[in-house]
Amino acid sequence: SFDRILSAQMFYLVVPGYLVIPHVLAAVFGRVLPYWVSCWLIRSQAGVRSAQARTALQPPGFETTWRYVDILNNCTVSTVMLCFVSPNGYQALLFLVLFLMMVYAMDWYLITEVSGSSPADSGPLAHLFGVLMVVPLGVLAAAGCYWGFRAGYVTSLGLALQILGCHTVVYLTLLAAARWLGEWAGRGPARASVPYPAAYYERVKRAGKTGVPTVFNVNAVHCLRSLLLPAEETGWTETQAWLSRFNLGSDPGKAGIPGCVPLRAGWHHLQPQF
Repeated sequence: SFDRILSAQMFYLVVPGYLVIPHVLAAVFGRVLPYWVSCWLIRSQAGVRSAQARTALQPPGFETTWRYVDILNNCTVSTVMLCFVSPNGYQALLFLVLFLMMVYAMDWYLITEVSGSSPADSGPLAHLFGVLMVVPLGVLAAAGCYWGFRAGYVTSLGLALQILGCHTVVYLTLLAAARWLGEWAGRGPARASVPYPAAYYERVKRAGKTGVPTVFNVNAVHCLRSLLLPAEETGWTETQAWLSRFNLGSDPGKAGIPGCVPLRAGWHHLQPQF
């Protein structure tokens, strides 16, 4: 039938065209291969300067925004397959689950191994992703209305539009309620009982003592003031004393660092302590 032929062609487009090939090729040719080619070229040429080698080996930052876009796009395209009378529908959703697992494992490797530090405002970005999930979920509701119309339960276009509208309102309401409950729980006594400075610097110690972003080295104005003005005026002496309370290693002032050294993304191995 026409549905089976069309669904088969769409399935061959989605798998592996949307769910596998673009993400694997982007990771291989955009991250892994350039790094190893740069390593081979630097080792094979004796005239490469140290600064050029560092620039060539500096990993790019990880772009979180486009990963959210890929997930939304693939969820929407895979859900459209449910509108056809074909076994390819559940197969597309199965490959969608495998795609999410593959992306999770691949991004874990990219972020921890071949990506530089890239700040991202993850809170609003995650909230926007939750709001935009109404699109693939709306396609899922539209597929349900379509099959309800084929079965005789949805008798008119107006009823289908009402179902889609109610679905959208209910989802956005539940999402807003979940976010409000999360913010309310974050202001509760259980969250307030955790000493934030101690917990933060305990995480810093576990992450490593060199090249860790802190509230000091990411502030360029603070670093300039600590380098150009007396320590008594900028508070750098108190900062060193406060950091030493958490046993974070040698005192930056005693190590020959007159002030705060700003952090540079991707050059963590060259950063002095704080």
